[in-house]
Amino acid sequence: MAELPDQLRLLVRESQVQPVCLVLEDLHWIDAETQAVLNSLIDGLPTVRILLLVNYRPEYQHGWGSKTYHTQLRIDPLPLERAEELLLAILGNDPGLAPLTQFLIKRTEGNPFFLEESVRTLVEGHALSGERGAYRLARPVDTIQVSPTVQAVLGARIDRLSTEDKRLLQSAAVIGHEVPFAILHEIAELPEERLRLGLAHLQAGEFLQEAKRFPDLEYTFKHALTHDVAYDSILRPRRRQLHARIVEAMERLYPDPVPHAERLAYHAFAGEAWEQAVRYLRQAGAKALARSAYRNSTAHYEQALAALQHLPQTPRALEQAIDLRFDLRNSLHPAGELQRALAYLREAERLAQTLDDQQRLGWLSVYMSGHLWQTGDTTEALACGERAKVIAERLSDLPLHVAATSTSGRPALSLGTTGGRSWSSGTMCRYSRTTSVGSFWAWQAFRPYYLVLIWPGRWPSKETLATASSMDRRRSASQTRPIIGTA
Repeated sequence: MAELPDQLRLLVRESQVQPVCLVLEDLHWIDAETQAVLNSLIDGLPTVRILLLVNYRPEYQHGWGSKTYHTQLRIDPLPLERAEELLLAILGNDPGLAPLTQFLIKRTEGNPFFLEESVRTLVEGHALSGERGAYRLARPVDTIQVSPTVQAVLGARIDRLSTEDKRLLQSAAVIGHEVPFAILHEIAELPEERLRLGLAHLQAGEFLQEAKRFPDLEYTFKHALTHDVAYDSILRPRRRQLHARIVEAMERLYPDPVPHAERLAYHAFAGEAWEQAVRYLRQAGAKALARSAYRNSTAHYEQALAALQHLPQTPRALEQAIDLRFDLRNSLHPAGELQRALAYLREAERLAQTLDDQQRLGWLSVYMSGHLWQTGDTTEALACGERAKVIAERLSDLPLHVAATSTSGRPALSLGTTGGRSWSSGTMCRYSRTTSVGSFWAWQAFRPYYLVLIWPGRWPSKETLATASSMDRRRSASQTRPIIGTA
C-alpha cells in the first residue's frame, strides 16, 4: 500500500492495533484519483484488519466483483411489510389511512425516499391533517393525486414554497451540495434576519439541514435529488447570473483564492466569467498536477482552453493559449498520453509562429526535442534541441540555453556526436552561481555533457566537477566521476 495517502496509512497502522471499520458513501460521485487510491486500499485488504463498507447507485462501475473477499448487498425497494411499517411510523395508526397506505406503496413501488416526499406533498397540499405519527385524511383517497416520479414530487413541493423561500433554495442549489452561510448571505439579497428565517423554513421542510457550525456555519441539502431538482428549476439566465455572483462573493470572502480554485473555476465557467474561468481553471490544474492527479489536471486545462475561446483573440490571449498547451503537455506526458501531448505541442507551435514569439518557440523546441527523443525520432529531436539553442543564444536566455543543451545532448549521444557541447562547462558553472532557477535543468544539462566527454581528450575541468558537486541533486558528481574515470 505504498501509494496510499497519509490518512489511510494511519488507518492501516491502526488496524494493526485493533480492527477498523471504514465507511465510504456515494461512490457514484467519486473522482478518478480517489478511485485509484480506493482500488489500492481494496487490493491490500486481505493483509489488514479493515472492514470497508461502501454504497453507490447502480450506474457506478467497479472491478472488485471477482475478489473472494468482496460481498455485494443490493438495496432493493422496501417489500410490502417494510413499506407498511415505514408509513405506519410516518402517518400513524388511524384506520382511515389504510387505503392511502396501499395507494402510496403502489405508486412509489416501495422507494422509501419517494414515500417520505409523497407524504410531505400531501401534508403541504392539505390532503392530510395533524402531525407526524398522527395524521388523518382530510379528503377522500380517490381525489388524491401523487406525481409519478420523485423528481416531480420534489418539484411540486418546491413550487409550493413562498417566492422568497423558493429563491433562497435555488440560490443555495447554485452554490452546491454544501452551502456555506457566508456565501449564501452574499448572494441571497436578503437582510440577515429574513435569511435566517428562510433557512429555518427550509430546514423545517427538510430541504436543507445544518451540516456544521464550526469553524463556519454551513448547510447541506438533505438529499442529492432535492439539490438537483432545485437547481434544474432555475431559468438559465438567472442560473448564470448567480454563478457569476458567487465568484464575486468568494473573491471578497477569500483573499487567497488558491485553496478554493476548483470551486471558483466551476462557478466562473458556469457563470460565463471567462477571464476568471481561465485563471482559476489553470490554478486548479496546477494543484491537481502537483498531487499527480493527471486526469483531473488535464480536464482543468482543457476546460480553460474552452473558456479562452470566448475571449477576444488578443496577443495576450494567444500567449495564454500557448502556455495552456504547455501545461497540457506537462499533465499528459507523465500519464503516458504522448500523442495527445504532441498534438497540443503542434498547436502551440502554430500559435507561437503566428505571434513570432521567439522565447515560446524556444521552449516549444525544448519540449518537442524531449518528446521526439522519447518516441524514437532521434534525428528530429536533435534538430529541435539545436534550434532551441540557437534561439537561446540569440535571446541571451540562459535558462532556455541550459534546457536546450540537455534535450539536444541525449539525441546527440545516441547519434554519436557531441553536437556543440563544448560551451557547457563554463556556461554551466556561471549559470549555477548566478541563478537559482532550474537546478533540475542544470543537472540534466551536465548529465549528457559528462557522458559525451568519455571520448578521449575531452576531460572535464575541476571547476566543472566542483559545480556538479554543488548542484541540488548531489548525486550528479558521484554518478559522473565513475563515468569519466576520476572516482
